[in-house]
Order: sequence, then C-alpha cells, then structure tokens
Amino acid sequence: MSLFQYRVYFRFLETRDEYFHHGGGLGRWRIYGIHLPDDVLKKVYYKNAAK
Repeated sequence: MSLFQYRVYFRFLETRDEYFHHGGGLGRWRIYGIHLPDDVLKKVYYKNAAK
C-alpha cells in the first residue's frame, strides 16, 4: 500500500472533511470524512489486525 493510500484512509476514517476527491482506478469519487471515535479506530487499526 502506498503512502497516498494511507493518507486517503486516514482522511476518510479520522476527519470530518466536507468531501474530498479520490481519483482511484475507477474514476473520481467524492468521499466524506466519517470521524470515527477513538475506541472504534482502535478496533479498526489494531484489534482487527491482531486477530
């Protein structure tokens, strides 16, 4: 995974951005940040990977 992809995931999961464009292989998408709470982020980033 590239650094760019990590930035997109971070921006999607951890911010409240109104929307941003992601120009992935399937065209340009408007993505809204969902600003997940810390306990959910911990599960996404760590706990699921530990399993």
